[in-house]
Amino acid sequence: MIEFAGTLPITSGFNPAGSKVYFDVGGVVKVLTLDSKGNAISGGDSIKIAIKQKKGIVAAQTAKYTVEFNRGSFESTLTGAGLTSLVASKSNVTIKFTLIFNNHVYQQTRSMTYSA
Repeated sequence: MIEFAGTLPITSGFNPAGSKVYFDVGGVVKVLTLDSKGNAISGGDSIKIAIKQKKGIVAAQTAKYTVEFNRGSFESTLTGAGLTSLVASKSNVTIKFTLIFNNHVYQQTRSMTYSA
């Protein structure tokens, strides 16, 4: 499993139900659709955005999020990069991470440890 966490700005009046979160992590592209609480699960991948609501009203806020991607999602991409059990064990990998949420693009470069 691969996990990410961080914060995202939420605009006043934002409705999470049906909103999509787009990910590109090292060339692996995922799209998750949020429920009314800011969560989504699909094929072993998930996102949880801690959106505070009071009586269904969302105020402007900075919300924490966590993302988990199923390990199998990245197998072919990592193998294509030469990171197989024959050549790598606990290798450091730098991956470009792009998240598109609520019409904003967030990009980071992250270093992870890959265990083959």
